Amino acid sequence: MSMVPPIIANAIRALGVRGRFAPSPTGDLHFGSLIAALDSWLRARSQGGAWIVRMEDLDPLRTVPGAGQRMLAALTAFGLEPDETVVWQSDRLDRYESAFEALRARAAIYPCHCSRNDLSKFNGIHPSECVTLTKSDAPAWR
Repeated sequence: MSMVPPIIANAIRALGVRGRFAPSPTGDLHFGSLIAALDSWLRARSQGGAWIVRMEDLDPLRTVPGAGQRMLAALTAFGLEPDETVVWQSDRLDRYESAFEALRARAAIYPCHCSRNDLSKFNGIHPSECVTLTKSDAPAWR
């Protein structure tokens, strides 16, 4: 028995299934990533859905030039071709900035200087009040 309410299940069916693979181009495609891509591709296909690739190229210090294109070529060589144009996160910075500003304007986010170490005491879940023990240079927005 499904735990998904019928109204949500109907909406999912109406929108269609979309499988996603979102690698970071920090090197060539490795076996573990190939298995993850194959899994998402098979799940989408088994449900009559589309398979999309979103390249997570937002960390310029870790991004290896040409790695994203080599990953896409490797996926194609294994028969895993996306059904839609590949989305490169770095091409969408304006959209993300707009969404961020809309959230900030509604006071739906706030700056936090808690480190991951600070939050480890709470199993990674941020408590209702900031428990900053160490001050980072740049805040995370929560």
